[in-house]
Amino acid sequence: MCTEWNRGVNFMKSQEISWLFCFLANYVGAYSYHCSQSGRRMVIYRKIIYKIFTYKGGGMYYPISALLIECLILSVLDGKESYGYEISQTIKMVSQIKESTLYPILRKLENNGYVTTYIREYQGRKRKYYIITGKGREQLAFLKEEWQSYRDMIDGIIEGRIRN
Repeated sequence: MCTEWNRGVNFMKSQEISWLFCFLANYVGAYSYHCSQSGRRMVIYRKIIYKIFTYKGGGMYYPISALLIECLILSVLDGKESYGYEISQTIKMVSQIKESTLYPILRKLENNGYVTTYIREYQGRKRKYYIITGKGREQLAFLKEEWQSYRDMIDGIIEGRIRN
C-alpha cells in the first residue's frame, strides 16, 4: 500500500485512497511520494491533496451549472417526492450548492410546471414537498439526453479520442 510521503506524513486512510494516490501520481507532479505497489517514487500536486483531505462539503471540485442542477433535482424527484433539505443534501454530494441557489431553481421548476408542491407537517414543522410532473419527466428526459452528449464529448476529450 502507498503510505509514505517524502515529508513523513502518512495520509493513508484506506486501501482505496492508496490506490487513488498511485493513480493520481501517475498523471500529475509536484510532491515526491513513494508507492510500494509499484516500487517507484511518484509525485502529486499539493492542491489535489489539499482538496482531497480538507474539503468538507462532500462534493466535486468541478462547478455545476444551474441547468445541471435542474437535471439533478428532477432526477432526485423522479424516484420519489422529496423536500428541499433532502434534495439539497443529495445534490451536495456532487456540488457545493447553497440553499440560496437551490430554492430559486426549485421555484423556477415549479413556475415552469415541472414540479408541483404541497405542505406536510413533520415533527411540528411544515415541510414543502416537491413532486415531478409529466412535463417535468419530459424535461428530465431531454436534459438526460443533453447530459449524455456532453459527457460523451468530455470523455472523448479526456481520453484523447476527440480533438479539434
